[in-house]
Amino acid sequence: MADDTEQLMIKGISYDVGTEFERNVPTRIVWKLGLVRDELKSISEELNCNAVCLYGTDLQRLSDASEIAMEFGLSVWLQPRIIDVPRAIYLQHLEDAAILAERLRQDGGQIVLNLGCELTLFGRGMLPGFNFGMRSKLLGWKLGRLLLPRANRKLNALLRVAVEKARRHFGGEIIYSSGLWETPEWECFDMVGLNQYRVEENWEVYVPALRSHFRHGKPVVITEFGCGAYEGASRLGPTGHEVVNWRKSPPELSSELKRDENEQAEYIAELLDIYIRENVAGAFVFQYINPVYGYDENARYDLDRVGYGIVRVRCEDSDNSYSSGHREPKKAFHVVSKIYGCS
Repeated sequence: MADDTEQLMIKGISYDVGTEFERNVPTRIVWKLGLVRDELKSISEELNCNAVCLYGTDLQRLSDASEIAMEFGLSVWLQPRIIDVPRAIYLQHLEDAAILAERLRQDGGQIVLNLGCELTLFGRGMLPGFNFGMRSKLLGWKLGRLLLPRANRKLNALLRVAVEKARRHFGGEIIYSSGLWETPEWECFDMVGLNQYRVEENWEVYVPALRSHFRHGKPVVITEFGCGAYEGASRLGPTGHEVVNWRKSPPELSSELKRDENEQAEYIAELLDIYIRENVAGAFVFQYINPVYGYDENARYDLDRVGYGIVRVRCEDSDNSYSSGHREPKKAFHVVSKIYGCS
């Protein structure tokens, strides 16, 4: 265990303003600034965070959420996230976000610009596959692994252009959120950003792999980590949600899973302890709330257990729906609040 004198400088959590995996279909259908304000206030005052990663597609939503987060004294790590678009559209979206980030910075905000997340999967042209789902499946196959050196060369070529465009407009610090399979050239960034999920395959080498990233001589920040709230989720990390059958109406789980909020809470606590002991600069729990994964008393339809939110909400067709303002902290919420409050 980390001792009381060790601490994280950056105590963060991820907050999705709505990401469009399909055009004009954001992952947050309900967008009310009153709800956003309540949630960001909770992040600051109840969860004891000093930073929030605001990510999503719509720049107006990112702007509105950033301004609210700034009111609560939160450092804003702004991550424009646009899915399955050509390189030129990604770069233009990023450039517009850099202009927004600089305006917020000039207004007194503590702003870090994140150029993107796992672009070999979320972007086109680095791995084969027309959409994110196809590329994700490919990554799990031997063929996909064989294609990674080429994909990483293309990633770094894109990131070099992205950094140049971002710095043309934004005067603050810049980071990128890399997947476990990606090897960015960190020389042009201010920090090393890692989506450092612990999964079955890297369980035994997790800490040595984390330590290897300090060789770049820059602060190391965990930009994503977390898991679902069911038995076995801690071994699956970022793939634990892939048991939802979205073709059904309403969506349902394709296999029986025993809800276990303790597993999610313990996973997050263990990794935060590692980050503190290893002198990581900061970490962002993935994630605060995930309304598309609604809670249901019927286990078959309880998508919340496979989502990553540490706050659960109910679907819009239920009593105490998300849009009513009702939300329930899960066990992981209280664990994060305690650790961040003590560090």
